[in-house]
Amino acid sequence: MSEANDFYLGRVTAPSSGQIEIETNAVITVSRQVQVASSPEAIWGLLINFAKWPDWNSKVTKIKVYGENCPGTVIRWKIDHVKIKSVLQSVVPCKKLSWSGKAIGIKAIHTYQLKEANYATLVESTVHWSGILPKLLTRHMKKRLEESVSYGLESLCRASAEIV
Repeated sequence: MSEANDFYLGRVTAPSSGQIEIETNAVITVSRQVQVASSPEAIWGLLINFAKWPDWNSKVTKIKVYGENCPGTVIRWKIDHVKIKSVLQSVVPCKKLSWSGKAIGIKAIHTYQLKEANYATLVESTVHWSGILPKLLTRHMKKRLEESVSYGLESLCRASAEIV
């Protein structure tokens, strides 16, 4: 991270405590968190505006939302040259956003949880992967997922700094 990233109150880390959702069939689970000097409302505004994700996360190159931002809504994305079909599972404004998704050889559940903490927001991103690729290439896929989750949080933090 560059010196311009002073909006971080901490670095992206694995959660030290608290409950993490468990997907019983998951081969790989990665969870990271960061405290950001932005309100939960500001972070939520970035997360829920899917059409703008490519503006702040360069790994998202295409995204199309089919419906309202509520459970059952379908989202089709292209991330790191991989096509993904997702379905929103939980939408709790300023607190929780989760979706399930499928890509070639991978089934996923991704959850963002937001908690107000000391005039900032603790953002936790947790992803569970199952499927043939995580089973066959566990070490490689876990490393790739860890990098992706961290990158997503870092990108979200940079974007939130621009709206403060």
